Amino acid sequence: MTKVFYFSAAETKHLRFLVGETREVEDLFGGRLPLLPEEDLFRSEKGRVYVEMPANLLPATQACIEDLASAVEKGTLRESFPRSERGGPPQAGQHAAGVEIPSQRGTVEEALLSQLESLLTRIIRQDRRRGLLNLFWIAYSKKIAQILLEQSARGSASPTVRYRLAPLVGGILASAQQRALRQIGGDGWEAAAFQLGRDFTPALVQAIFHDQFPLAEVTIQQVNLQHLIENSQGRYALSFKAYRDLYVALKERMVKGITGKDQGLYAQFRRWIPSLAPEQCLTEGGLMRILFHPQLLEYLFRDYSDLPRQLSASAVLVQEKERHGHWGNLLEKFLAILAALRRCEVLHLLRNKIEVLQEGTRREEAHSRLFAEGRLYAFGASAMVVNNARTATILFADLRGFTRASESGVSERELTDQLYAVFDPLNRIVAAHGGRIDKFIGDGVMVTFGIPAGHRQDPLRALRTALQIQEMMAELRSRKATNFHMGVSLHTGRVFVAHFLPDEARREITVIGRHVNFAGRLSSTHESDPSLEEERKEEFNEMIESLAQSLTGQVEEGRFRSYLASRLHRKRVVAGVAVDDRGHLSNIGIALSLDAVEAIREVLGGGAQEAERGLSFYDKVLGRSIEIAYVGDALFKGVEKAFPIYGVSYTRGQKSGVRSQE
Repeated sequence: MTKVFYFSAAETKHLRFLVGETREVEDLFGGRLPLLPEEDLFRSEKGRVYVEMPANLLPATQACIEDLASAVEKGTLRESFPRSERGGPPQAGQHAAGVEIPSQRGTVEEALLSQLESLLTRIIRQDRRRGLLNLFWIAYSKKIAQILLEQSARGSASPTVRYRLAPLVGGILASAQQRALRQIGGDGWEAAAFQLGRDFTPALVQAIFHDQFPLAEVTIQQVNLQHLIENSQGRYALSFKAYRDLYVALKERMVKGITGKDQGLYAQFRRWIPSLAPEQCLTEGGLMRILFHPQLLEYLFRDYSDLPRQLSASAVLVQEKERHGHWGNLLEKFLAILAALRRCEVLHLLRNKIEVLQEGTRREEAHSRLFAEGRLYAFGASAMVVNNARTATILFADLRGFTRASESGVSERELTDQLYAVFDPLNRIVAAHGGRIDKFIGDGVMVTFGIPAGHRQDPLRALRTALQIQEMMAELRSRKATNFHMGVSLHTGRVFVAHFLPDEARREITVIGRHVNFAGRLSSTHESDPSLEEERKEEFNEMIESLAQSLTGQVEEGRFRSYLASRLHRKRVVAGVAVDDRGHLSNIGIALSLDAVEAIREVLGGGAQEAERGLSFYDKVLGRSIEIAYVGDALFKGVEKAFPIYGVSYTRGQKSGVRSQE
C-alpha cells in the first residue's frame, strides 16, 4: 500500500528544519513513511485524532520521572544502560536497545516497565498493519514531554533536569518495547513483522527512544541544542562548541556562495529545495532550511576547496577532527544531530494533530461519538483499541446481461475490453466523490462510503456516484462502447471493518455484517430488464388483444384474460427499478433501501422537498433535479420481512419548485 505524507501549505510556512517533501520524510525514517491510522486526518490541516491512555499509565509515568529526577538531583543515579548501547542514530530494522533497569532502583521503574510491556504486547497484536503502535508512541511521547517540562519547572529542580532525564526515560521505553517484542515471540522487530507489516519501519519509534529531542521538548520552537547535546549521555558524539563552530563556518560559506550567485549552488537549490525562492535564500528561515539539508551540506564539503581551511581556524574543530579521524567523519556526526532535529519536527507536527485523553476522565457522550466514528483510539483497559464498527453507505454496481453474454460465444477478449471500458471510468467517479472500492466481483463492484473515516455527506456522495455511473453507462452505450446496462444499489447501515492479512506483505480491508449482505441482496435482480413493461408495453398489449380476439365466444375470451391476469404480475417501475406484486425486484437503474433514503434525507435537512413516500431536491454539485420515489416492497429468498425499495430519476437543471441542495 502506497503511503502519502505531506505538510499543508500553512504548516510548510512554519517549518524550521524541514523542506516538507515526502522523499525527505522517507529518508529520515528508513526509506518508508511512518505508518499511521486515519491518515486523512493527519494530512488535513485541521484534522484531529484522539488517543485515550490507560487510567494508571500517566500517573505511573509521573511517579517514575519523579523518582529519576530525585536520584539525578541527589547524584545517586547509576547509569541506566551500558555505554555500548548508546550513541548512533536509529536505523531502519535496528533493534531497540535491550535496556534493563538495575534492581536497586526500586519498584517504581519496574512497575512502569511491566505496565508498558503488557500494553505494547496488546497493541502489536491488534495492530494488523494499521500503524497503532506508531500512534501510541507519538501520543505517549507528547505526554512524557509535558511531564518532563513540568518536572523541570517544579520547585528547586534545575531547569535543565529534563535534558538529563530524557535519555534515562528513553532507556526505560526502549526496554519496555523490547520486552513486548519478546512476548510476541522474539528479541527483535522481526517477531512482530507479520502484525506490523512491510510498510512499518521502527525508525519513528526508535527516534522517540534515542533522539531525546522528542522527550525533552514539548514544541520544536523550544529546542535548546546546547542543553540537549551536553546532556545526551554520548548519544551525539560531537560537543556543542564543535557543533556551533561547524554551523557558523558552513553558514558563512553558504552565504558567500549565495551572494556570489554560484550557479552550481543554485542548481542544488533547484534540485533539493524547489519551493525555496532565490530571494528567500538569505533570510534566517531560508538559511536554516538550507543548512539542515544533508545533500546541500555534502555539496559544500565537496565543492568548496577553502572550507577545510576555514574549519581549521577553529581549535575546537581541529581537536574534534583529530578525535574522529577526518573532516568527513566530523560532517557525519554533525548530520546526525541535524537528522534528529528534523525527525523531531516531523514528530511534533504529528503530535499537534493528536489530543491525548486519560481513561476515566472523558465525557461519555463525546467519547462514544468519537469511538463510533473511529477517531478515538482507546489504549485503556478495554480489549478493543479501536472501534471497527462504522455507519457506512454501501454501493453495489452490476452489469446486466454480462453472464449471458459470456455464455453466448462472445470472446473473452471482447468481454474484458468491455469491462475495462466500464470500470476504468467508474473508478474515477468513485474517487471523485470520496468512495472506496472494496472489491471487484466478476462483472460487479462493491464501493463503500465512510470507510475508513466517515463524512456526514457520505449517503449523498454515494447517490451522486450512482447518478454519474448511470450517466457514464448511457454515454458508453450511445457510442457503442458497451451494450450492457448497469444495476446500482445503495444501502446505509452499521458494518464492521475487517483487516485481513493474506501474507507478510498484503493487507486487505473489507466490510462485513448483515447490512453488507442486505446491500448485496438489493443489488441482485430477478429479471435482467425491468423496463420490459415500459419499453414493450404497447407491442405486448397488441399481441394479447390479437390473441383474445381470435378466440370464439365471450366465455373463452373471458377465461383467457382471467388466465393471463393470474399468470402476469403487475409491476411498478421507477427509472429502471421495478418490484412486482410478488415482491420480485429487478433493476437497471438505481435502487435504494429505506435506510439509504432516510440517511440522504438527514443530510439534506431542509433542502429536500417531501413527496408521497419519497423526496425531491436540486443538487448543485451535479446540476441535477433528483426525485427519489417509492417503488414497492421487495421480498428476498430466506427472509420473511418485506423491504421498501426506492428508485431514482433525475433531469438536468433545476425544476420549478424543487429546493436546492449544495
